[in-house]
Amino acid sequence: MRRLGGCVALAGVMAIIPAETFASSITFSFTGVVEQEVTGGQMTDVPLGTAVSGFYTFESSTTGMGNALTANYFALTDASLTVGSSTYTSVAVEDGVITTINNLSGIVDQYLTSWQFSGESALPSGNTPFEFQLYVEDFGNPPDLLTSTALPLTPPDFALATVFVPYFSFVTEGPDGKLDYRGELTSLTLQPTASVPDQASTLTLFSGLALAAAAVRGLRQLRIPRRT
Repeated sequence: MRRLGGCVALAGVMAIIPAETFASSITFSFTGVVEQEVTGGQMTDVPLGTAVSGFYTFESSTTGMGNALTANYFALTDASLTVGSSTYTSVAVEDGVITTINNLSGIVDQYLTSWQFSGESALPSGNTPFEFQLYVEDFGNPPDLLTSTALPLTPPDFALATVFVPYFSFVTEGPDGKLDYRGELTSLTLQPTASVPDQASTLTLFSGLALAAAAVRGLRQLRIPRRT
């Protein structure tokens, strides 16, 4: 009977160990091609047809700020952008945001990711990289790109984008103001990443294991010695 009581105690201890002990870092990669400069400036820095690619990483457990129509997730932990042969990694991730808009005015769903650069070297014109944004939008009736303003853990389906193709904006700034290079976003894909331990969950796990070990020691002490 004592053994049964000990086993019940052990089961109770093990039950407090969380089934999910990892917070997930998720990475989306993207590709695109420059098609225009919308502010009427020069194309010396980024010629038409220039290939664009990169990635951004965010924490899946980030809490959004907003409501049922729109939410902002300051979730980015890393990002990189390659324009032609130049790669920009000096990203101010604290300003990076993923925005979700669901059924705004009954006609718009939007997925937007943006971040700014900090301390990148100048382009040939003297301008420096300022900001990158990517958009996937659905102007349906009703739109069905998103089902809520929850943080998407998989890329939005390009097939559901209407009116405008998915697109990006690469903005540079300099003495003569900002230049905005835009083009079609040709892909947005999920990249496999390893989960990393969440600190609170890890502490709970080790506490649970310590209690479980103590319960096992108690079971050993309660065993009746075999008669000889």
